[in-house]
Amino acid sequence: MVLPVTHSRRFVITALTILTATFAAAGCGSSSGNDNASRPPGGSASRPPAESVSAPPGESTSPSHATQTAIVVDPCAGAPGTCTHVANTDVDGDGTPDQIGIAYATGRVTTIVAINGTRHSIAHSVTGVPYTDPTDIYRGAFLLSRAHGADLVLHLVDGSGNAEQFAVISWDGDRLVALPEPPRTNLTGAEQRGIWYLRSSHGGQDSVRCRQPGEIALTVLTAATSEGIAVPGGGRREENYYTFVGSSWQPTGSDNIADSSFSYMWDAHTSAFDCADQGVKP
Repeated sequence: MVLPVTHSRRFVITALTILTATFAAAGCGSSSGNDNASRPPGGSASRPPAESVSAPPGESTSPSHATQTAIVVDPCAGAPGTCTHVANTDVDGDGTPDQIGIAYATGRVTTIVAINGTRHSIAHSVTGVPYTDPTDIYRGAFLLSRAHGADLVLHLVDGSGNAEQFAVISWDGDRLVALPEPPRTNLTGAEQRGIWYLRSSHGGQDSVRCRQPGEIALTVLTAATSEGIAVPGGGRREENYYTFVGSSWQPTGSDNIADSSFSYMWDAHTSAFDCADQGVKP
């Protein structure tokens, strides 16, 4: 049992499991371990190991190349629960668009990416107040950890006074992986690897801003007043900058300035990731 990060006296019990699978266009593959997968030569560094499932014999699990003719398939074919083909974008970094599907079955969100005819997937188990509509879960495709190949952002659980729970799905050479969030100092409670906890209440707002492809700013904005009482020093904006190296985010700098732009009308669901969307609707 894991308690989500919270900034109120309420705690919601959240369970998270991350499973990865690769689906061939004709059906599911067989399980195989792969703890040493790395990004393709010339790409970014390796990601945290995750369980993977290979395609059946004759079906390649390798990313396609821009010189090849991409095979387009429905990412939702055979997906569990309610699935929507939400966007097309280049996920594996080969320069050709891939097909993205989001599926929800009770307590479980599955992200499916069809790359050159082969379906790859990663699933999160969620509790609390999860989003259930695939178009609400999917928030966009952004150049967060890599300059080439978009990462997919999901809003898994509504904070309801606690921290919002997001996931960032990336590509690691032959599989989908859930990226860890950047290191934090302003959170309390238990944290689950692979979940990004972003505050949206109690006078604090956490968000992510894309500085340039492959570099992000984690922004912490605090209000000048709290429950009608002035906060000493007024509102502040703290930004910490990161690039993804190896299997974690590495700091590249920071800034801390006075800021009075805090608004209690700010919506984390639509504004938590301030980045240019690389995806297009199918």
